[in-house]
Amino acid sequence: MRTHIVLLGVVLALSLPLWSSHKVQPFNIKPGLWQTTVATASGELALPAEMLNRLTPEQRARLEERRKADSHTRTYKRCLTRQQLAKPDFTLDRQCTWTTLAASSSKIKGNASCNYRDSGMKLTGSGKFVALDREHVKGSVEMIATSRGRSVDTIKNFTSRWLGSSCGRVK
Repeated sequence: MRTHIVLLGVVLALSLPLWSSHKVQPFNIKPGLWQTTVATASGELALPAEMLNRLTPEQRARLEERRKADSHTRTYKRCLTRQQLAKPDFTLDRQCTWTTLAASSSKIKGNASCNYRDSGMKLTGSGKFVALDREHVKGSVEMIATSRGRSVDTIKNFTSRWLGSSCGRVK
């Protein structure tokens, strides 16, 4: 699903340091091999209250089961080079933009927006990222995907840890 790819890209990109036209300290993490575990929880379809009130208990239960089925955990590795840390790309998707609202050497907060004109889907949301130290990062990304008059909210909580300065074959 495209939303998972985009949100994963946002999580990956936001573990990079931050540079902008404002005087901002870079996100103080080490270059090298990082392992990230992302726990994803998708919310209910945003249905109008009058529609939800018309659902039977069985229909509501099926809707909740579908939401739970969309929840999962994924672990992956990514190499962050000194060059990437010096000139980060926060979108990883040309149809998305990232706006930094606040940043320091240990925290980043901002908004993300994606517009997929070909499918009519839009994503909007926010992210918070904390460098616990130079080798550990945690955070969350909350996004709402809207398409054809329906919306789904997704929350991704993640933890990242530095594995070492050598990335081997991991990109």
